[in-house]
Amino acid sequence: MAKERLAKDEEKNKINNEEKKDAHKYSFIEQLGETATDIATSEPPFCRVLIHNDDHTPMDFVVDIIKKHFHKNNDEAVDIMLRVHHNGTGICGVYSQDIAETKALMVMEDARKHSYPLQCSIEEV
Repeated sequence: MAKERLAKDEEKNKINNEEKKDAHKYSFIEQLGETATDIATSEPPFCRVLIHNDDHTPMDFVVDIIKKHFHKNNDEAVDIMLRVHHNGTGICGVYSQDIAETKALMVMEDARKHSYPLQCSIEEV
């Protein structure tokens, strides 16, 4: 009988602890002012990846970088490179923030390996 009572008490404590956890979780979400659905379905920000003009990086290298990292065909890559050359910057693509940051870093790392000062940045759309 004592064992049964002890088992029932343990079960009640377990249920109470789970209810407290759930209450704390919902309380935290309410403090944020968002519902669980809002948190789960919010989209990450999107960013443009820009290449910047400089006087030292050869145009053919910029074309190769655009083709390699942004998967553009030759005509698209040349068009972007010419925009960079004439306007100072060119948009290579629009990606989620994480991917845009990674692509910008990869472009600059690749340029450094070849001793070019090519700059790449991102800006939120």
